[in-house]
Amino acid sequence: MWWVWLLFLLCWLAAGTCWAIMSNKDKLQIHTADFWQTALILPALFWLILLALRIAWYKGLLSMADGWDNDREQLLSREIQRGRRHLAILGVSLHTALRLPDDRDGKGQREALRNNTPALKTQPSWWSDEGIRHSRLLRIGDETPEQLVRRIMSNTLNELTSVLASVPAEIPLSLIIESDGSLSVSEIQSTWRQCLANSHIRQPVTYLEGKGLQMIDHWLDQPMTEPSLMLIVALQVAPKTG
Repeated sequence: MWWVWLLFLLCWLAAGTCWAIMSNKDKLQIHTADFWQTALILPALFWLILLALRIAWYKGLLSMADGWDNDREQLLSREIQRGRRHLAILGVSLHTALRLPDDRDGKGQREALRNNTPALKTQPSWWSDEGIRHSRLLRIGDETPEQLVRRIMSNTLNELTSVLASVPAEIPLSLIIESDGSLSVSEIQSTWRQCLANSHIRQPVTYLEGKGLQMIDHWLDQPMTEPSLMLIVALQVAPKTG
């Protein structure tokens, strides 16, 4: 739009010249310097001031637009990264009431799940010999909740060891432990650390505080430049009834 400003300059010069002529027509002698100052210099100076203000205003708008564009690009980049994030499940170890102690590879449990075998039945609980309709992990002999948890965790780690053996040892392993039962979080973590020390898992383990899908979502949102693993351990043993 530079032609508009050039036309604007010509209009100001024409107006300044007309004003100079009109203001000096009754004078017998015209001072040349004053005439050209009024006709050309003052209009041109005023035009330059307006042009400078217009350029400054345009630069401000351009800077604001660039800032908005940068914020928009960053937002799009974040959302695109969130949309592309994914989890590849390398292995699963499942222990339910349908899995017998001698079911080493879990085939019997999978077959029971395919056949919709009911796990709920009336049986004594951990806290009473009175029959209560519930499902429970099968005990070996007179196992206590602590002994059962230790056995299940050891079996879980043995099953996952073969999966993690194919992963380089330097890849970090983030661990989330969720539990619902009579055992405290510290007891569960202590038992897990003992079982982990006796396993053949080579990856460095980092314990994360949190639970549920929100924690997985938070972990996925973290910027990662290197491959990483997440291990989720969730168990329910001897929950207290209300």
